[in-house]
Amino acid sequence: MVELVNIQKNDEFISTEYIPEDSGEKGYIKMDLKGNVLESKQTSFDEIIADYFCHARRTLRKLLQVDDVPKKKLVMWY
Repeated sequence: MVELVNIQKNDEFISTEYIPEDSGEKGYIKMDLKGNVLESKQTSFDEIIADYFCHARRTLRKLLQVDDVPKKKLVMWY
């Protein structure tokens, strides 16, 4: 599970902070509107399991297609 918070989208980019399950530690992803990652800061949890960053990035790419993006989004997988 990963929580995306402070999701922001404008005419140039989309960005979010993400918090891996039960960590309290925040990572960051910023990408252009084509889905290319411009900036990122991974958490220490991503060094062990890269799923958190990957799921956050994938969800952010899906949100590129949404006009009214939410401020927060919870992503769960099994």
